[in-house]
Amino acid sequence: MGWKLSLLPTFGLFSVVMCSTSPRPNIVFILADDLGWNDVSFHGSKQIPTPNLDSLAYNGVILSNYYVQPLCTPTRAALMTGRYPIRVGLQHSVFVSAEPFGLLLNQTIMPEYLKQLGYETHIVGKWHLGFFARNYTPTRRGFDSHFGYYQGCEDYWDHTYAGDGLNKKAWGLDFRQDDDIINTAFGQYSTELFTQRAERIIDKHDVTKPLYLYMAHQAVHSGNPVTPLEAPWKYVEKMAHIKDPNRRLYAGMLSALDESVGNITRALQERGMLNNTIIVFSTDNGGPANGFDMNDANNWPLRGLKATLWEGGVRGTGFIWSPLLEKSGYTSQHLLHVTDWLPTLLHAAGFNMSQLPKDLDGSDQWTAISRNVDSERTEILLNIDQREKSFAIRSGDMKLVFAKGGYTRQFLDWYPPDQVVNIFSRPESNFSAEACLGCDRAIKFWKNQDELKIFEGRMAKTYRMDNSSSQHSSPELYRTNVYQSVYKMEQQGRRHRSQNPLVVRCGPPPPEALTNCKPWLKPCLYNITADPCEFYNLADDQEAVVETLRERVKLYEKGSLPPHNSTIDDAGLPYRHNGVWVPWRNISDEATAGNKLPLLF
Repeated sequence: MGWKLSLLPTFGLFSVVMCSTSPRPNIVFILADDLGWNDVSFHGSKQIPTPNLDSLAYNGVILSNYYVQPLCTPTRAALMTGRYPIRVGLQHSVFVSAEPFGLLLNQTIMPEYLKQLGYETHIVGKWHLGFFARNYTPTRRGFDSHFGYYQGCEDYWDHTYAGDGLNKKAWGLDFRQDDDIINTAFGQYSTELFTQRAERIIDKHDVTKPLYLYMAHQAVHSGNPVTPLEAPWKYVEKMAHIKDPNRRLYAGMLSALDESVGNITRALQERGMLNNTIIVFSTDNGGPANGFDMNDANNWPLRGLKATLWEGGVRGTGFIWSPLLEKSGYTSQHLLHVTDWLPTLLHAAGFNMSQLPKDLDGSDQWTAISRNVDSERTEILLNIDQREKSFAIRSGDMKLVFAKGGYTRQFLDWYPPDQVVNIFSRPESNFSAEACLGCDRAIKFWKNQDELKIFEGRMAKTYRMDNSSSQHSSPELYRTNVYQSVYKMEQQGRRHRSQNPLVVRCGPPPPEALTNCKPWLKPCLYNITADPCEFYNLADDQEAVVETLRERVKLYEKGSLPPHNSTIDDAGLPYRHNGVWVPWRNISDEATAGNKLPLLF
């Protein structure tokens, strides 16, 4: 029997709760969709309060040098396999509509490893790693259950996915429990449905067994083209201070997500599982700012947005919280990539690490994070995309970016909240409104000089990553489910961290900030530690560093597969399946592999 000492917040009395728990830790991985760097208050956002996330972040480890992939499918593949997307042919774009491919079946993924240790494994929410054949779906790949959807996005209320704009043939229901379609959830908000499902899993869980809960939220991705941003009024009305209607809706969506995290944490506490749980929170990519993808996320002051290789596209919002960490309440400077979670969490779970494949790209960071000591990782391949002819790599302080085409070339700017086109001019940036993925707000300028002054004032700061100044204190923090649950950890001698957000501060951009880098002509080099906003291109002054990093990219590319994206198969569209998205083929990986493309080098 395990003994747990806790403080009951309502009465201020000590109580001893006796429970029998698994010797292995429970793992709850919460993956937000399209969350921007500047969308959480533990990063200093003054627009959107995220008190439940803040409480976990401040009492856990905030990740300041954490990287993800620029898009959904590549990040999810990296998370599940511990490999860079180039290793599995998923480095270009995402799965859309009836695309007949999926994450290669020769890859062992996270739940399959954890099943070897006796874990019960559940996914709630988004899959987005292929479903054209049933053996590519979650319950055939190590998950005991799946409640959610296969595609990349859908309507939050009716749970349909529009696979081709307003084309009725490609518009269908995508909501299921395992293999069974759910057609009774119309009018129920998906974030709340997913939270309720997670609470039921926790409530019914046999606590003598370890739990792996992969909470892959739909929020805060945009929905279908007609009403892309959706949230119940009870969340939106709390954001009345945000005047832009789209940004306010987005904030409501995020508020629902924050509440979900609080409810899940409370459920773990009520079952006596929280003391033996690791909670990881991560975004899958940077936020779609600038109206991109019909959304209103924000990565300020980082450059770029979702789908780009700029920091705003790949620097991930994330933290880890657990009583099992030897040190917590600090901001980690460790270089961390989404591939690292597989070996890191397997180490924490007690997996025999010698049995992992030797060619994984992920690094085991459990000891480094738990003890706040140096890690072995010094380099991250951010991506190589042979179709866009783009790549980016970070090694130590330095980052190299090249983009012959694609969104990295098109979206070069810095986007403050509620702004769509930056005040900077766009010489030779190849910008087009059509690149905004159907956005009806593709062109919008500052409306008054007051906003411009606010923008200039924000820019007039000094370069640094700051987690000690600019206090962000909200009384709301102390009324959250997470705070009440996490506060009990203090009674076991754990320090409650002060509320100091991790804030990126950048000085005023030099006049040539947009023109000193033309990544479609030659690679651009930045010292990310000194210049997190990517203002100063150092390529001409440090040619030797550029050449060294180019050689590293060449080496990575030798071990890559060609992008496996395929053309849409009409046989998989919903109009052929009674208006529902379902697996429609039985075919091998080899039969659907993409055509081989020439290497970049």
